[in-house]
Amino acid sequence: MIEEGLVTFILADTTIAGKIVDRLYGKILPQKPTFPAMVYARISGERMFATEGETGLADGRFQIDCYASGLKDARELAAAVRKRLSGYKGAAGSEKINGSFLENDQDLYESAIKAHRVQMDFSVWYNEATS
Repeated sequence: MIEEGLVTFILADTTIAGKIVDRLYGKILPQKPTFPAMVYARISGERMFATEGETGLADGRFQIDCYASGLKDARELAAAVRKRLSGYKGAAGSEKINGSFLENDQDLYESAIKAHRVQMDFSVWYNEATS
């Protein structure tokens, strides 16, 4: 699955892994998290079709949130993720990314956990099985 490939690809970056270790979570940040940390989720997906049916080409929109105690640290982590993923084409674990592009990002503050968050949305083009 593309999500597993993205996790493998992101954590293979020494800058990112050095900051978060293995604190890259699917969909939900744990209660009482250690910072910095990241959360990823596929928030939408589109499949391409031809007259014969599905082509196998998919465009997934992935949200990646970078959390840290300070805004500077959250932005530095987000910059490392952006550098790693935006514009990338190639292997991601056992998956292949045809192209990945940062669509938008924003700075947020989560008062309940006293953390800064940089939210980024990436458009990730990849191939998936059609049968």
